[in-house]
Amino acid sequence: MFCSYSTPGGYSYKAVRPIALAKVMNIAKMMKSEFSEDRSLSGIGGVETGYDAAEFILLGSNTVQVTKLNTILTLLF
Repeated sequence: MFCSYSTPGGYSYKAVRPIALAKVMNIAKMMKSEFSEDRSLSGIGGVETGYDAAEFILLGSNTVQVTKLNTILTLLF
């Protein structure tokens, strides 16, 4: 019998943001040296405020993904 379930856990929010920012910076540098300008990089991980999103953009992201609201709404309903 197959049982499917989900449990909370893992890195998220403030714990993952420094890791995600470092990865974005490294990948943005690599993309700049390896590829043409028509590529884009989307930052994700621990974004809750506009300041958080600005950090990703300043380090090389073209876009920033935010999923916090989806998580909160899922838990409420």
